[in-house]
Amino acid sequence: MAHRSSTYTLEKARLIARGAEAHIYLIEDWHGFRAVAKVRVSKPYRVRELDTIIRARRTKLEAYFLYKVKRYGVPTPTVLHVDLHNATIIMEYVEGILLREHLLRTPDEDAVEQLGSLAALLHTHSIVHGDLTTSNAIFSDEQVVLFDFGLAKSAVTVEDFGVDVLLFKRSLLSVHFKYFNELFEAFIRGYQRVAGKNRTNTVLKKVSEIERRGRYVSRELR
Repeated sequence: MAHRSSTYTLEKARLIARGAEAHIYLIEDWHGFRAVAKVRVSKPYRVRELDTIIRARRTKLEAYFLYKVKRYGVPTPTVLHVDLHNATIIMEYVEGILLREHLLRTPDEDAVEQLGSLAALLHTHSIVHGDLTTSNAIFSDEQVVLFDFGLAKSAVTVEDFGVDVLLFKRSLLSVHFKYFNELFEAFIRGYQRVAGKNRTNTVLKKVSEIERRGRYVSRELR
């Protein structure tokens, strides 16, 4: 995995996704095969030197977590090149569709159960994804592939794991609410298969606690 700037260019790359933090480009020919480039965009409200440092740091951390979790058996796009100067990660192109789109077509409990197992695998290695939603996973040949580790971090507290699960729960409620009960139960089945019953129950209790705190704060702000 290279960390220096190279002679590649994005002139012939095609923009396929535009986000608040980064743009995603499809590269049809990266040394003979397809790849994607994630380019963190500059923020005009930040001092230029600070902006450069922040984007480079976040790029480095995301590449690190993509590499690290793959070693633990979590399917992720393979990192091919890291250009800190241009805040860019080039990684393999994964054929498939967003899990979000797949679930809108069919409430695939098996796919969500896979995702639950992957979340538990991250947590058992003291890592949280940070943005665990159906929009940050690809359904590829019957397999769930996680991506977008821009908010990932090392974690050791049940609170961190609870927040990760709660984020996923809220993504189901907002996008897949028609099948929320079935899909969230599938997620928990997958999670428990890896984490075990006791640890899963501990995390779920923390999720409920965080939700109660949120409702209390909302009432106080009225």
